[in-house]
Amino acid sequence: MEVKASAPGKTILFGEHSVVYGEPAIATAVNKRATVRIKDSSTDKTILKSKDLGFEAELDTKNKKYVLKRGKPGIIRYILEALYMVHDHSPIEIDLSIDIPIGSGLGSSAAVTVATLAALYRYHNIYFNKKGLAEKAHQVEFKVQGEASPLDTLVSTYGGLIYLSRNKKLQRINSNINAPFVIGVTSKYGSTSRMVKNVKNLKTKYPSIMDPIIKTMGVLTDEAKKAIEEGNVNKMGELMNINQGLLDSINVNTKELSRMVYIARGAGAIGSKITGAGGGGSIVALCPNKVEQVSNAIGVYDSTVQLRFSRKGVSSKVISRNRKDKSHKSNNLKNHNHKQRSKHGGVIDNKNIAVKVNSSKHVKNSPKFNKKSVSSHKNPSKSNANISIKDNKVIFKKKKSKTINNNLIDYAN
Repeated sequence: MEVKASAPGKTILFGEHSVVYGEPAIATAVNKRATVRIKDSSTDKTILKSKDLGFEAELDTKNKKYVLKRGKPGIIRYILEALYMVHDHSPIEIDLSIDIPIGSGLGSSAAVTVATLAALYRYHNIYFNKKGLAEKAHQVEFKVQGEASPLDTLVSTYGGLIYLSRNKKLQRINSNINAPFVIGVTSKYGSTSRMVKNVKNLKTKYPSIMDPIIKTMGVLTDEAKKAIEEGNVNKMGELMNINQGLLDSINVNTKELSRMVYIARGAGAIGSKITGAGGGGSIVALCPNKVEQVSNAIGVYDSTVQLRFSRKGVSSKVISRNRKDKSHKSNNLKNHNHKQRSKHGGVIDNKNIAVKVNSSKHVKNSPKFNKKSVSSHKNPSKSNANISIKDNKVIFKKKKSKTINNNLIDYAN
């Protein structure tokens, strides 16, 4: 059995840090991806390799331990946590390819986490949907980081331009904006958890000053959403510049980031700001018709990545199957506070995520199992026998009917 899944990186356009305190945020998937391949192991060991990152490790998935044979650990912790949550601990070979710069604020860990989980679900013939996948990926990031916004994993899962509202509802922003932008990456990487903690300390120490700044960031994000929907690129750039000033005021800027911000504007970017937690990492510069000029100017001191918005989210597929289907493995998944019922393999319920498990006897003939269950949501009526479309709304029929607007997904429940 061999499967493959991939997920995009992201850049946050508006709402860094303020999203932690319930304010909205806007992020977009980008045309850089992480791809995970999983296949049966030729030995009795689970091996993780990445030619792009230059590492190889032997994994102990039961105990969440690894032996590093070469390279640096970094992203391994996210893969190991995903394996611990979903895998049955049988030996497999995992190959990771990635063109997202690690530690650059472009959501490399979220992309790897989402792709790993999607590949594992394919490998075990477990039905899954995007909502459940995003929630599970957020659980992985939270376990590894201790602090994690759901925004990164949501964008990597769904793709496109995403608005996360104050009540944690996810909305796609419909826009024809496709302006290119440049990411400037410093050699000094920031720590998301440390920067979030620093802002929290400031907020606790100076609430009368910090609270209005956080709320202003939220108002600015709402204005940016309108600008994007209207296709007003110039207004979007102006708001990016204002947002940079607010981020500077909460002490997440550095001289390296500031240098890139102003070099980008001097070279023709209409807007530039920190993207991500700050303290190092990256800036994003919106530069229609000035991509090469801005990239070359920043590149004198730092590295750059040229990106575009991407509408494509997570995707997965089975590459090859063995004669003896390994889907029986899914019945042996380790019970991590799951509730199990026996029917064609059972239903595993872990808090917010529910996944249906089909045994090999039923996989091929079951109308509910769809090889393209992740990407088939463009036409939900075909992806699941329990889904129908009425009055431009997608209706999921389970124990009770639940209506979800095409552009609005409730992430809070």
